[in-house]
Amino acid sequence: MIIEIFLVLLFAGAMTYRMRGMGSSSFPPILESRLVRRLLPLLVLSAAFFVVEPSLGYWCFVVVPLGFYGIIMGHGSYMDLTRSKGHDNEVFASLLDWFFGEESETGPVYPRDFVGLALTGLALSVPVAVGLYFIDPVFIWYAFTGILKPVGYVIGWKLFDMKIQDRWEFPVATEFGEWFWGFGMVLGVLLTQFPSIYPL
Repeated sequence: MIIEIFLVLLFAGAMTYRMRGMGSSSFPPILESRLVRRLLPLLVLSAAFFVVEPSLGYWCFVVVPLGFYGIIMGHGSYMDLTRSKGHDNEVFASLLDWFFGEESETGPVYPRDFVGLALTGLALSVPVAVGLYFIDPVFIWYAFTGILKPVGYVIGWKLFDMKIQDRWEFPVATEFGEWFWGFGMVLGVLLTQFPSIYPL
């Protein structure tokens, strides 16, 4: 039964994070609120933590404030993985400019965008992991989940280059990245069970 519930939550995570990236005109009135669409993935994530560790009780909802900044920061930044030139509107942009160099005339460099996506993913997973660590140290494993974010966008753009979207009705490019990251946010909860499966 737990497996079935978690599978539903994996799909819900993917769907709600994709909804977070869509325009409000696509939804009924209650979902037109940007705040509601930002909160939904975090509520799904809270439910996933509760499913794997019911003893958390209401503490599972600390995920919402801990992960909120990671949800709202710089959505749209780095997602094109250098496909277009534009200003990245989040806190890591100046640091990445210093480390990788500022955008050239042809746009940003690929490593800069990849690392930017990873940092925005970690901005969600690390605070959640550290906060829950004080409830149960096993939850620190969730910190690594953020590195899944750039992976989804890399796959999405690879599918775009393969023209998958021309053959099948299949989300590619940034759409795939959003689905994948929402799925990965919930999948990462399973990382917290890794020590009990494979004790160190």
